[in-house]
Amino acid sequence: MNRAEERLFGRSIAEYPPAPSAHTASPQPALAAAFFAAPAQDAILDIDMATDGSSQSGVGAYAIVCEIPEVTISAADDAEDQAAFRMELLAVCEALVALATTDTPSRTLRLLIDCDAVGKAIRRPATCKLRTLTESARRQAGHVARGRGTSWRIIWVPSRGKQREWAPEAPLTSDFCRRLSQSADDAANQLRRRRLAGSEKATWADALQPLRRPGEQFPPSALPTLPVFAGKQFACRLLE
Repeated sequence: MNRAEERLFGRSIAEYPPAPSAHTASPQPALAAAFFAAPAQDAILDIDMATDGSSQSGVGAYAIVCEIPEVTISAADDAEDQAAFRMELLAVCEALVALATTDTPSRTLRLLIDCDAVGKAIRRPATCKLRTLTESARRQAGHVARGRGTSWRIIWVPSRGKQREWAPEAPLTSDFCRRLSQSADDAANQLRRRRLAGSEKATWADALQPLRRPGEQFPPSALPTLPVFAGKQFACRLLE
């Protein structure tokens, strides 16, 4: 008999595994080349791009998508925090750093996000728990970009068809913003699924699922083995 399980009213589980290795270098060189250098050669001065983050079972990914020029970049890291919020924040930060370091910055950059908290974190870095990341994006990359003559904005777009009455300021349209945002969502989800498949995180999550179902942790047959001080009435609550 496992005395720890008996006294803590729970099953033993394996140690929480780390995120799978990202196997990807920083996307900044590709971002600078694809989103800023190439458009500059074609005299494209105004750029609209969408970002999104995705996470499942402790495995995340993010994507940055643009229609003109037509570019999609998805990436991830193997940090402990793989939450969707951090993933999209990473995407915005990577885009701003690329904008600040490219030799051919655009005249205007509009970043479409579907997580309002990311926009608030960039606007007020001191209020975010990932302060180092947000300050790097706004006070270093963002200020440098504006000092070089680029006007950049972060625009929130409702996700997955929510708030149908929402409309952005001209020259953007609702259909365009939602389409671009959905493309970023699809790209981030695709990479996240590839990273999760067959990973230790997926195996750990699968093993945990049966323990989360009502009645699985302590079936009625196990009631007699519970410590007598718990009382049958309290033990029955564990089955609800």
